[in-house]
Amino acid sequence: MDGAELRALFAEALDHEPIDLRAPSKIQLYVTFENVLAVENGQSTQLALIFASQYLTRRETARYSFASFDIGHFATDFVR
Repeated sequence: MDGAELRALFAEALDHEPIDLRAPSKIQLYVTFENVLAVENGQSTQLALIFASQYLTRRETARYSFASFDIGHFATDFVR
Protein backbone atom coordinates (compact mmCIF):
# COMPACT_ATOMS: atom_id res chain seq x y z
CA MET A 1 0.00 0.00 0.00
CA ASP A 2 1.11 3.57 -0.47
CA GLY A 3 1.99 5.41 2.73
CA ALA A 4 -0.49 8.13 1.78
CA GLU A 5 -3.31 5.61 2.41
CA LEU A 6 -2.43 5.12 6.11
CA ARG A 7 -4.37 8.17 7.31
CA ALA A 8 -7.55 7.05 5.53
CA LEU A 9 -7.14 3.48 6.80
CA PHE A 10 -6.75 4.71 10.38
CA ALA A 11 -9.73 7.06 10.07
CA GLU A 12 -11.94 4.24 8.76
CA ALA A 13 -10.71 1.87 11.49
CA LEU A 14 -11.96 4.27 14.18
CA ASP A 15 -15.53 3.67 12.95
CA HIS A 16 -15.27 -0.11 13.50
CA GLU A 17 -15.06 -2.38 16.51
CA PRO A 18 -11.58 -3.56 17.54
CA ILE A 19 -10.41 -6.95 16.32
CA ASP A 20 -11.37 -9.59 18.92
CA LEU A 21 -8.11 -11.45 19.52
CA ARG A 22 -9.90 -14.23 21.41
CA ALA A 23 -11.80 -15.39 18.34
CA PRO A 24 -10.34 -16.57 15.03
CA SER A 25 -10.79 -13.96 12.34
CA LYS A 26 -9.10 -12.87 9.15
CA ILE A 27 -6.98 -9.72 9.05
CA GLN A 28 -5.51 -7.71 6.21
CA LEU A 29 -1.72 -7.27 6.24
CA TYR A 30 0.10 -4.40 4.56
CA VAL A 31 3.57 -2.96 4.23
CA THR A 32 4.00 0.52 2.80
CA PHE A 33 5.82 0.79 -0.50
CA GLU A 34 7.93 3.68 0.80
CA ASN A 35 9.04 1.61 3.80
CA VAL A 36 9.98 -1.36 1.58
CA LEU A 37 12.09 0.92 -0.62
CA ALA A 38 13.79 2.50 2.42
CA VAL A 39 14.76 -0.94 3.78
CA GLU A 40 16.00 -2.11 0.38
CA ASN A 41 18.09 1.06 -0.04
CA GLY A 42 19.58 0.84 3.45
CA GLN A 43 17.80 4.01 4.66
CA SER A 44 15.92 2.00 7.30
CA THR A 45 16.48 -1.31 9.04
CA GLN A 46 12.90 -1.80 10.25
CA LEU A 47 10.12 -3.11 8.02
CA ALA A 48 6.73 -2.02 9.37
CA LEU A 49 3.72 -4.32 9.18
CA ILE A 50 0.24 -2.78 9.24
CA PHE A 51 -2.72 -4.99 10.07
CA ALA A 52 -6.39 -4.16 9.68
CA SER A 53 -9.76 -5.80 10.15
CA GLN A 54 -11.17 -7.80 7.27
CA TYR A 55 -14.15 -5.42 7.27
CA LEU A 56 -12.14 -2.35 6.27
CA THR A 57 -11.79 -1.26 2.68
CA ARG A 58 -8.87 -3.00 1.01
CA ARG A 59 -6.18 -0.47 0.13
CA GLU A 60 -3.47 -2.41 -1.65
CA THR A 61 -1.61 -0.79 -4.52
CA ALA A 62 -0.59 -2.87 -7.55
CA ARG A 63 3.20 -2.79 -7.95
CA TYR A 64 4.04 -5.13 -10.78
CA SER A 65 7.79 -5.12 -10.13
CA PHE A 66 7.13 -6.11 -6.49
CA ALA A 67 4.27 -8.55 -7.01
CA SER A 68 4.05 -11.73 -4.92
CA PHE A 69 1.57 -14.09 -6.50
CA ASP A 70 1.77 -16.70 -3.74
CA ILE A 71 0.62 -14.35 -0.95
CA GLY A 72 -3.08 -13.95 -0.14
CA HIS A 73 -4.93 -10.85 1.04
CA PHE A 74 -5.67 -12.20 4.52
CA ALA A 75 -3.57 -13.80 7.24
CA THR A 76 -4.82 -17.20 8.34
CA ASP A 77 -3.70 -16.85 11.97
CA PHE A 78 -2.09 -14.50 14.45
CA VAL A 79 1.59 -14.90 15.23
CA ARG A 80 1.90 -15.30 18.98
